[in-house]
Amino acid sequence: MRWPDEAESAGSGRPWPEALETARLGGSPAHRPDDSLAFIPFLAHLETLKTAPRAQWPALDGALLAGAREAARHLDDAGQRWGWVLYGLGREQHAYALVARLLTDPATRDIGADLAREACHGWRAAPVELLPRLVRHCGQGISPAMAGALTTASISEAAMRAHGALMATIPFTPYPRARRPSGSPPPYDSATAAAALRARPVDTGRLRDAPEIFGALLDTGPLTFRQAAQLYNLTFKRPGRMQAVCAPMWLRHAGPAALARLLALMTPHLGD
Repeated sequence: MRWPDEAESAGSGRPWPEALETARLGGSPAHRPDDSLAFIPFLAHLETLKTAPRAQWPALDGALLAGAREAARHLDDAGQRWGWVLYGLGREQHAYALVARLLTDPATRDIGADLAREACHGWRAAPVELLPRLVRHCGQGISPAMAGALTTASISEAAMRAHGALMATIPFTPYPRARRPSGSPPPYDSATAAAALRARPVDTGRLRDAPEIFGALLDTGPLTFRQAAQLYNLTFKRPGRMQAVCAPMWLRHAGPAALARLLALMTPHLGD
């Protein structure tokens, strides 16, 4: 499928194929009354960046930055997806520079915070590098995106050793995981958990609430073949914090026979 460029789309008078392309890219538009198709070029550039040659990276980087404000208005996971692509390309230093730039603009600050959170998931040095920048741009209030990034960065002992005093200057108490109030219903049942996985590709590298989603399914019965493939990819295919989150779920699914492989996978990271 060829992506139409913005000029071509505008000249033709035909809208972007929103439903088709959003489904293809796995986009998560935040449905608001004033939704437009302005986020589609951002997703198109992000998809192109995944496989583009290095010579095209600067132009695509510029296009993504130019579209960041619209993406912030219409997408609830733009920073997260941007982080996935940069991690896949191994662009660690660029991710840090991009976070710093996005955080300086209040309109794109939440995208920058979400990108920082993904960087902290992917690169060991990211929490130490990014925590001061996050604190610097907290402002008067801490948005949910900023709180998530601060929480993820503060899980790193190295980051807290280096910047604990700085964290103490803001009204924020980091918790590795928010606890559900006693007596409140679980966030997923088997039906909503299955629906969440159907909306994700088989080779997904990140899944928010993965323990809750797979836990709800495993509580009611075995995983389907597709669900098991998704859990396998989350556990074994991409190094990072998601492996630690999903390893116990894989043990529940595969049983004691998987224990030796999981121990071999996780033991080198016990000090992290």
